[in-house]
Amino acid sequence: MTGSDGRDAFSGARVGLADVQRLEDTVARLRAQDYRYGGGACGEAVAEVLPHAVGLLGGTVRGTVRPRLCTAVADLYNLAG
Repeated sequence: MTGSDGRDAFSGARVGLADVQRLEDTVARLRAQDYRYGGGACGEAVAEVLPHAVGLLGGTVRGTVRPRLCTAVADLYNLAG
C-alpha cells in the first residue's frame, strides 16, 4: 500500500504477529477458493490484498515474525500466478 506521495504507507510501522496471522488467514481463504473454483476465482481479491501485504514488508518486523510474513507474501504471489 502506498500513500499519495508514492511512499510505502507501512514504512517504519510496527508489524506484529497478529498482522501476520491475519494475512496468513486471508491467504488460506483465498487458497481454498482457488482450489474449489479454479485459478481465476480469486484473482481480483489477490490483486487487492497484494499491495497491502507487500507494504507490510516495509514495516518494522521482529526477527521471529519476519519469516512468517515473507512466507505469507510469497504464498500470495504464488496465488497471483
